Amino acid sequence: MTKVQMHEIEHLDPMSQDWLDKLEHIRGALLHHMYMEEGSRFADLAEKAGTESGMLTQRFAEEYERYTGNNRIAEPISQLA
Repeated sequence: MTKVQMHEIEHLDPMSQDWLDKLEHIRGALLHHMYMEEGSRFADLAEKAGTESGMLTQRFAEEYERYTGNNRIAEPISQLA
């Protein structure tokens, strides 16, 4: 639906109130989507993953090494401080 809204905003005058209203609608939809994913969907996925998460982490590391030729994945920024 956001793609449709983005298409519609391209055809509006950027100086008009309609453009601002459409942009605010898109912003609100995006924030709601982010809230839903970060608030519950990711937590649900992590809970359902259980022991598979270790396997996925290992698989990611293998693919990272294969793609980059580097066997060390960069530390997350939060762990650098």
